Amino acid sequence: MTGIGESVTYSFEFFPPKDQEGEDRLWSAISALEPIAPDFISVTCCAGGTTRERTIRITSEITEHTKLPVVAHLTCGLPPNSVKIY
Repeated sequence: MTGIGESVTYSFEFFPPKDQEGEDRLWSAISALEPIAPDFISVTCCAGGTTRERTIRITSEITEHTKLPVVAHLTCGLPPNSVKIY
């Protein structure tokens, strides 16, 4: 619990969808969460066999179509040469 005048920061993390059905569920969840106004949402990079490109595309689309701050969550287990700065 927080004291008077203190605030709580909260966020939601998503795994990038593998197919169109997953994307539909992702957008449904984002639509439901947007009115709650989390401080940010994150999309895990390369989770569950997805690609960096999918993570980048999804985070870009969330930025374009919502007012939610979004970040790509980089997995620490990636080899150093697989991380690119965009």
